[in-house]
Amino acid sequence: MKYKVGQIFYLVGAESARVIPFRIIEEVTRTTLSGVEKSFIAELPDEERTNIDVSKLKGAVFGNVRDLRSHMVENATFAIDSMIKSAKEISSKI
Repeated sequence: MKYKVGQIFYLVGAESARVIPFRIIEEVTRTTLSGVEKSFIAELPDEERTNIDVSKLKGAVFGNVRDLRSHMVENATFAIDSMIKSAKEISSKI
């Protein structure tokens, strides 16, 4: 994913179903003997305005609400289909 300073992204947490918006506040470019490395710092919307390296965020990141919504609907549909399949299997045994 391409990040730009000032851009807003949406994180669907890996450990919870929460959607957390974050803003890119810094782009860090490091030139080393092995090449050029870029990293990005995100600002979270908590009271402390926590700054964290984007690579440490756990979950799926989306650049717009349309893609975020599509992902969430897909996951919900999969979960519902799984529950229905399980219910059918149980009912066929009864």
